Amino acid sequence: MPAPVISVTPSAGATLRWYTVPTGGTSSSIVPTVNTAVASNTIHYVSQFIGACESPRAAIVVNVNPSPLAPIVTPSVTYCQNQAPAQLTASGTSLLWYANSSGGTGTATAPTPNTSITGTTIFYVSQTVTGCEGPRVGITVNVNPAPSTAPIVVTPVNYCVSIATIPLQAIGTNLLWFTALTGTGSTIVPTPSSTIAGITNYYVANSIGTCEGPKATIVVNVLAYPTVPTVVTPQVFCPGSTVSPLTAVGTNLLWYTGQIGGVGSTTAPTPNTATLGTTTFYVSQSNGNCEGPRTPIVVDISNPLTVAIGIDETICEGSSVTFNPTVTPAGATYQWRPLGTIPASTISNITLLGTTVSPVDDAFYVLKANIGSCEKEDTVKVNVIWKPIVDAGINTAICLG
Repeated sequence: MPAPVISVTPSAGATLRWYTVPTGGTSSSIVPTVNTAVASNTIHYVSQFIGACESPRAAIVVNVNPSPLAPIVTPSVTYCQNQAPAQLTASGTSLLWYANSSGGTGTATAPTPNTSITGTTIFYVSQTVTGCEGPRVGITVNVNPAPSTAPIVVTPVNYCVSIATIPLQAIGTNLLWFTALTGTGSTIVPTPSSTIAGITNYYVANSIGTCEGPKATIVVNVLAYPTVPTVVTPQVFCPGSTVSPLTAVGTNLLWYTGQIGGVGSTTAPTPNTATLGTTTFYVSQSNGNCEGPRTPIVVDISNPLTVAIGIDETICEGSSVTFNPTVTPAGATYQWRPLGTIPASTISNITLLGTTVSPVDDAFYVLKANIGSCEKEDTVKVNVIWKPIVDAGINTAICLG
């Protein structure tokens, strides 16, 4: 670049004379050049001649200011693909930003890198001090590739309280694990704690170098054990009666024939009433993978009814006797009917009258007792022994003496 010269326009018909001092000295017609190699403050003087007449000298002050240094920058900035970028920054005065190391027109607005495409881009910046623009310095922006997909995971993962847990699992590349959506990932696979019931979220991402992809969420549920279902026990059924499947109040019920072991069934069992005896069934409830303790339901197939009939009754002619059997347990009811009659002819008791027809009155009856859904029916013989009335008033005739 040629050294700049001082430009002065003389009056019409005049010529310029240059001096290095304000008075005296030797003039020169050569326009002085400015040495910009070093910073300096120089005064040049100039007059103009018309014929033999010279004007007063005019002073021209030439200041060569020092060129400013390049701004202070971070020479390299690295982003992952599609990472949110920030405007570039530099420390300096009156910054000008460029896309090239030379030429072009600078802008005072700092650029924001484009991270959608991988690669390297260099941005340049200078500063201007006292009208002088300094050299440009480059800032290299690297956009590295990042995974575009999240790892493959299975979620949720369910555990019961205090059950042994295993490390989490995911299918991906260079996995990074997180306990929050933000923060620094770890290559160590976490193992959930099952000490306390609750829900915990874990996050995992694929990575390429230092660049991570979108995160997948794994929800870990630690479930408390449910309580036992609510049941009614014991349950008494009559032999041969028709019964419904057992019931219990709970969630996700499982039925068993044993207190421990075995495989639970979601179908409630129906007791078999064909055989007398006691059977115990067990039922539990579950939430998720956690099954609570089993509670028993005792099923009793039995007939509690007993009937006792009084001994033979002896009555006098013309009197009557009522047979009232003893039926247990308390609260049972009973009915009689003559043998061979239909049930509609049932009677609550039997009253037999002593007659002279026969010395012994024997009759067969059906005695049917009930309590709840249980009934008992037997054929019994009722015996009535009667005695005729003896006439104690006998007239006797005797002779005197």
